[in-house]
Amino acid sequence: MQSIVALVLVAACSAVDLAAPDAPTVPPTLGDAVNTARTFLDAWTKGDFNTMYGLLSPRSLVISREAFTAAYQQAEQTLNLFGENAKRFRILDDQTQRQGNTAIVRYDMTFNSRFLGEFTDSGRTMRLLLTERGWRVAWSTMDIFEGLAGGAQLVLERTPPLRGSIYDRNGKIIAQDNVPNYAVRLLTRRYPTGNPDDCFRTLAETFRLYIGDFE
Repeated sequence: MQSIVALVLVAACSAVDLAAPDAPTVPPTLGDAVNTARTFLDAWTKGDFNTMYGLLSPRSLVISREAFTAAYQQAEQTLNLFGENAKRFRILDDQTQRQGNTAIVRYDMTFNSRFLGEFTDSGRTMRLLLTERGWRVAWSTMDIFEGLAGGAQLVLERTPPLRGSIYDRNGKIIAQDNVPNYAVRLLTRRYPTGNPDDCFRTLAETFRLYIGDFE
């Protein structure tokens, strides 16, 4: 009986000795979070909304894939983006930071709009959360544009620029913005006498001007 027990113990010890040690795991770094943000933004520039949606954190998945895609497409249609470089980004590596299981990645996003030309939305903020699947984007509609939350919509309003005032040679304003302007066409040869000088003379007397002012 003792020999049988000893044999079992030896076999158990041998099994423990032969077991492979656990492989060391490398904890996710801030660099990994930046790479996730870069993948997300790169997919945005390519219009790959499926890849973007796949990088959302679990809590961000309250929005459907269809609604997520429609939100981006509506914003881009409002801006009327065009060209190969309709969207491009630059990650500000020196402004990224990590706080526990949260990472903050700051970046600039440049758009090329038919209405607004090229413009850059600087200092954007993307927040990422560390999940079982790695870093994921804590997304909201404000990741499209700041302030685009709570059902807000992106609306483009075009306001024509004010026209500068126009002066005559004597420094008097002859055209001014938001002030009615009138144009008078003088048909001198239709004056009753048929003589243009008679017409100018009558106008000068009426408005207390010199005939030379009409030249």
